[in-house]
Amino acid sequence: MLMSSMYGKIVTPGVAGYMTTKHGIIGLAKAAAHEVGTQGITVNAICPGFVETDLFYDSGPKTVEALGLGSLDDLAAIMYAPTAIKRANTVQEVGALATLLASHEGGGFTGCAYNVDGGASPY
Repeated sequence: MLMSSMYGKIVTPGVAGYMTTKHGIIGLAKAAAHEVGTQGITVNAICPGFVETDLFYDSGPKTVEALGLGSLDDLAAIMYAPTAIKRANTVQEVGALATLLASHEGGGFTGCAYNVDGGASPY
């Protein structure tokens, strides 16, 4: 199980280094799945979008200030804007997908990149 990001599937100016690593993780998942698939090993990437974590609350105030926003709520609204669900995903939602992919029932899922981004990614 590899952790990528929705930035592994989209292009956004200003974060080229970060996006490069996330695109690479998806490529690694695809290649590794073919290398170890006959051994019963699955390899996938999870691509979260905005997940509400302590990091958001710890680093958010600096981002709010840097962007000239009024509050964390303003920043959250920007983060929610591209999603269909208009909220952050939860750690539990990301974990539920990881649990499925790591389970016996997830044995047929391999070589893929799965979004947990509230519908923000175009594919």
